[in-house]
Amino acid sequence: MNFENKLEVCRKTRQVAIDSLVVTLEELLGNDNPISEVTLRNKWLNELRNNPDIFPDGWYIPPPNGIEMLFFTEEDVSRISAKSIRPPEFWPRDDIYLDRHKGLISLFAGPVDKTTGIIGDFGLTLYFGDDPSIIKHLQLCYRMTQKIADLIKVGMKFSDIYKEAKILLNKNGLISDLSSPTDPAGTNIGHTIPWSYEEMNGAERETHRLAETNWEQFKDMISRKRRFISQIEDLTIVPNMAFTIEPRPQNPYDPSIPMVWFHLIVLIHSNGHKEILAGFDEIFKIALTPKAFSLNSIFLGLIKTFF
Repeated sequence: MNFENKLEVCRKTRQVAIDSLVVTLEELLGNDNPISEVTLRNKWLNELRNNPDIFPDGWYIPPPNGIEMLFFTEEDVSRISAKSIRPPEFWPRDDIYLDRHKGLISLFAGPVDKTTGIIGDFGLTLYFGDDPSIIKHLQLCYRMTQKIADLIKVGMKFSDIYKEAKILLNKNGLISDLSSPTDPAGTNIGHTIPWSYEEMNGAERETHRLAETNWEQFKDMISRKRRFISQIEDLTIVPNMAFTIEPRPQNPYDPSIPMVWFHLIVLIHSNGHKEILAGFDEIFKIALTPKAFSLNSIFLGLIKTFF
């Protein structure tokens, strides 16, 4: 498979995550039944598993099944402010329920294409309330994430992207300092999509071949294969490459404002053209209450403008 086709696999695999989330939200939000973190996680997982082209679980484990699902409210953002979602206390729980009037959700899935091992990560923060300060923070974080993606060019080093992003965030009163134990730098704002710009070696192909029976080894191989957009990574952006842009900006001066995020994937095509994968607009239209939708109209307009 040529590299351009691998980029298309990445796009399609990410779209599987988006489409399955749309189905999940339409069903669960279409009635008044309580929705727990586990309920939403399980429904999304089942929808993902309906697609025969991807493995049954995502690669980012823990949390279980490779799905992040954190509920919290505008009154208590401590659950989303952790440095890492790996510890068990941040796994989906069946006793934490979505507040449809002032709640937030941070979610993520990392589906993996069976044929190539290419991942199609997708994640974002959803807000169901109408607090203007939180809406403004969401808008700002989206703009900052988009601006980081906009500045990327072929020939840049990952460390240069990280430095530019840090300057941009700091100028806007934000930091992004999520802990990443698999990253030598300790923190980053994104990573490569493994094998988007290189071929598997012999040992990797064998691990991939046995993935269905030894998922632990395969998902760990994906994790280790990533190279991170960090202050120490000198990998240079080249054509036929895919990588994520996923800062989790926080306001260091106001602990009542939650850490939020909007996960993007950047594709660098064979001719050097840059393409940014988002896919948030349909999800916002489903998830937002009429009042919040009205207050977020500028936010939705930004998404349509950029994409």
